[in-house]
Amino acid sequence: MTKGNESQTVSSHSVQVNSELGNLFSDAQTFYDTENKEQILENYSVDVLRNYAPVDGIELTCAPKIWNADTIFGTLKNATEANFFALKNNNNDTDYFNLRVPIDSSVRVLNSASWPNSYEVAPASSRILVAKPVGTQEGLGILGFCYVPYHFVYNIRYPVLVQLTRNDETFQFPLPIIIDGNFPRGTQSSTEKVNVSFQNLDLCNDVAKSNVTINLVNSNGNSVNGNVSYECLGSLCYVGSTTSGVLQTRVPQCANGKIVVDSQGYKEAVQEFSSVSGGSLTIALSKIYSKQVSLKLNNAKGNEDSIVTFTSQDSSETYTLLYPQNKELNLTAGNYDVQVYTYDNSSIKFPASTSQQCVQVPSGILGVIGITHQECSSVPVPEQNLTNILVAGGKAKVSFTEEDLAKSNKIQVTLDRYNTPSSLNELQVVYTLVDAKSVEVKLI
Repeated sequence: MTKGNESQTVSSHSVQVNSELGNLFSDAQTFYDTENKEQILENYSVDVLRNYAPVDGIELTCAPKIWNADTIFGTLKNATEANFFALKNNNNDTDYFNLRVPIDSSVRVLNSASWPNSYEVAPASSRILVAKPVGTQEGLGILGFCYVPYHFVYNIRYPVLVQLTRNDETFQFPLPIIIDGNFPRGTQSSTEKVNVSFQNLDLCNDVAKSNVTINLVNSNGNSVNGNVSYECLGSLCYVGSTTSGVLQTRVPQCANGKIVVDSQGYKEAVQEFSSVSGGSLTIALSKIYSKQVSLKLNNAKGNEDSIVTFTSQDSSETYTLLYPQNKELNLTAGNYDVQVYTYDNSSIKFPASTSQQCVQVPSGILGVIGITHQECSSVPVPEQNLTNILVAGGKAKVSFTEEDLAKSNKIQVTLDRYNTPSSLNELQVVYTLVDAKSVEVKLI
């Protein structure tokens, strides 16, 4: 250091700074251990799920309940971000948002809808969730009303950033939030499937391997390239990509494993393969064709929505469209069961009423066999205010070849519309007719 004509060499220098880093780190360890033990954040996440998404419930209505999975996921992301930001650590035991973690640091939990995340729901297909009414089916008129039960199972994964603050100093660390089957990670309901966990075994690297040759072809026998993985005991191990349709690789030895192939433009292929002794196999991939669906509704009023479902007879996979909002369908060659339900998208109120239900009961004090009389009772039918009334529908069985799919542009579905029912009895008649009705499905 030099000042004027004087200079001085300083070989060491130290400064003492008061910091809360040690206390913050200690509180962070306590927070982390408490979270792992009590799963505080996961339980808040379950609360958000059940408050902002359809999970379990029953509604009194004769119309089906329909949700868009993408809309639900968007709502959940925004709700999670807002509710987690409201979390705090204070001495108010009546505050729902009080984390009650035994630390002195201020706590803030951050989440953003734009951060990487994973949201899944079942049963659902083509991002549409449908719950069908009970009480409209033939033989259930004695109920006097309709109801819609639903149960959906969610798997959710996203990160949060925990910030601990003391005297303007902040210590932060990330945590993963995992919800499996509507429950926090590590917990199971009595009806949930219990999975075996191999915590200390890496099945992709720590087991013996066998030499395997995999050939990928299309329906014409031509070579196809794709990415190949091997699934064993819940672990999915990537083993390589094909070159000119062929992959020679080593896979973990497994008696009940599966080869999983992912190839752009083709349906994912899964084939059982025991790799204990190695060997070779050829997998034929099914090409995916994107088709526009055109629904031709005779006697249409212009305010109808339809649910169009294609269920593969070969794999039981289901593809669902909410028409006319969605018109594109990705299919492969095969046999399909087609089901169509069309609803009048208007509001109709069925007033409350009372119906008579009569049964034959034994007569006499001793109930002599063969001697009966009729007893009747009044069954109240509650008021129904419906926004979706079934007015058309039917089913069909169709087969599509690759040649048919390749040379066509659209799938046309044709059906007839009934008059809009004006009573619950008429609505039940429409359901009965739709269950027996055939629709026309053809490629054009």
